Amino acid sequence: MHSYISAILPFRRHCILFFCALLMISISLCAHADLLSIIDRDTLNIGVINDEHHHRLLKSGHAGTDAELAKGFADYLGVKLNIVPFYSEDALIGALKKKQIDVAAPRFSTLVKEETVAHGPLFFSSPLMIISRHGDLQGCLNASAAKRTIKHSFVPTAEVVTQLDWQSSDLVNTATLLDAVDKKNSECTLLPQAFFDSVAQFYPELTATTLPAQLNSPDKSSTVAMTKQWIVLPQNTALRSSIFEYTHLSRQNHTTDIINQTDLAVADINRADFVMDVENKLPHLQTELTRVQSVLPWQIIAAIDYLETQWYTGSLTTDKAADQVQMRINGINQQLEIINNQLPARIAGNDRDWLIVAAYHCGIAHIEDARQLVEQNGSNPDLWINIKQQLVRLSVPAYYQQTLHGYTNGNATLKFVDQVRFIADSINIVDVKE
Repeated sequence: MHSYISAILPFRRHCILFFCALLMISISLCAHADLLSIIDRDTLNIGVINDEHHHRLLKSGHAGTDAELAKGFADYLGVKLNIVPFYSEDALIGALKKKQIDVAAPRFSTLVKEETVAHGPLFFSSPLMIISRHGDLQGCLNASAAKRTIKHSFVPTAEVVTQLDWQSSDLVNTATLLDAVDKKNSECTLLPQAFFDSVAQFYPELTATTLPAQLNSPDKSSTVAMTKQWIVLPQNTALRSSIFEYTHLSRQNHTTDIINQTDLAVADINRADFVMDVENKLPHLQTELTRVQSVLPWQIIAAIDYLETQWYTGSLTTDKAADQVQMRINGINQQLEIINNQLPARIAGNDRDWLIVAAYHCGIAHIEDARQLVEQNGSNPDLWINIKQQLVRLSVPAYYQQTLHGYTNGNATLKFVDQVRFIADSINIVDVKE
């Protein structure tokens, strides 16, 4: 019996070692399966939150903080990028758990309460600030809940830290919150510092005060920080490791800094400079402008070019400079032609002209969303006067979350159209006088 046991022990050890090796290989393959799957399919699926800050669709494609970070990570992996927009963290994490996306990018990881997920590296953090008029923090705290308005996603954090009730609504965005405080319709609001800093220049009467982690504590050094981290499933260790590596390399290149974009912002026209430019610059461009065969009058193309370049001509004594002007004007016209072909043929006249100009600014996708809202409202979706009313609503969550393409700065688009009309009309007046 002893000899039998002695004979079988070495075989048993080999079996145990063999099965342990298989188990380790299996675990290793499982840990890397997520990353291998992404590379095999040549596509990275990243879920993002569509809003005014983190992801939005411009005519040039996806934009916003998470969109830019996602583009960099896909390039790092050497695969294509598929951005999947969501409107809430619950829907985003639900899609991750169902493996509909590889990576979830919440607005801030502090808004995610799900424990069965793994957080990636810290991209950045932004302190949560109380925004009030002239730093009137006490007035904010003593006000009724109806006078303290915040975004819905910040309610749990705000109520835990301040021990106060806060009013929230799906009808608010950063601009409407700050406008309410600025116009004394609200005492205060809460925003991450990064959000406020990007627009603070427009609100000189407002002051940002850091929200302490414990409002009634004498120690004000500890603050509430909104942290930016991507999220993956806990078993996807190789993918999570790759995000850490990408972040480390990107931080060295400063590409993980908060990405501040103009969000379609349109600068005001300096009327005095414009009058001078009409007199001194426009004559040098007019030959090229009138030569272009376009669906829109040449004055509108000239207006768009002025808003984009202030009719920069460089040194027109060289053929190269003249060629650059021609390429620029042809480029605008080509985009207008593409938009014109995408609109229904039944839309005509000025309605068609201003729809084309609006779509040039924000993209045809958002124009179609606005037309859909018009139709839902029982109005004619082919009239510019109806569409412009719905276009401004595409910056409000309660409205843009009903649409296919989400957030856009509709007010900026209307300003762009109005400025194009002003410039084009001014050029026409000058032509008539001459």
